[in-house]
Amino acid sequence: MGELSIIFPAFNEEANIRRTVETIRGVLPKIATRWEIIVVDDGSSDPTALICDDLKAQYPEVEVIRQEQNRGYGAALKSGIMSAKYDLIFFSDSDGQFDFWDLEQLICWSEDYDTVAGYRAKRHDPLYRHVNALGWNVIVRLVLGIKIRDAGHITPVTKMNSTRPRPMPTWSSFNVGAITCLHRPIP
Repeated sequence: MGELSIIFPAFNEEANIRRTVETIRGVLPKIATRWEIIVVDDGSSDPTALICDDLKAQYPEVEVIRQEQNRGYGAALKSGIMSAKYDLIFFSDSDGQFDFWDLEQLICWSEDYDTVAGYRAKRHDPLYRHVNALGWNVIVRLVLGIKIRDAGHITPVTKMNSTRPRPMPTWSSFNVGAITCLHRPIP
């Protein structure tokens, strides 16, 4: 067990963000000694920001970063990674598709890899999402030269070095491992 930063990029996640944060809060005491939960509100137009502020007031380990306008998933991740206090970083979508108990497995494997990517063992998505994912997987393999089984749902644990500035991870410079994770249908 160690220290862990959790990052949730959130755009219009009014229906999910409270449940997602409260669910991971139930898991973290069993897998980490210290942690922070960073929610990056990416310019939501629904009450996501208000819910995040309430979560921050309720739980001292929750931090909220607010981007006034929607800058996209990558920019939200970058904001979260740049503000993370701990060297072990996990990020996931805010919609609750990832089973946070799988985090224990990801953390265990992080001793052997720079990044451990979780991928969906069995997808609970409509056919068009399977086809879309296949296309992304091919693009990632051709452009980046890495073999990630499920590029559309990478839930990684990544080690960062706190003694130097945090660059955005580039997959080609990391030793990447992959494990299966439970996938839940989008709530």
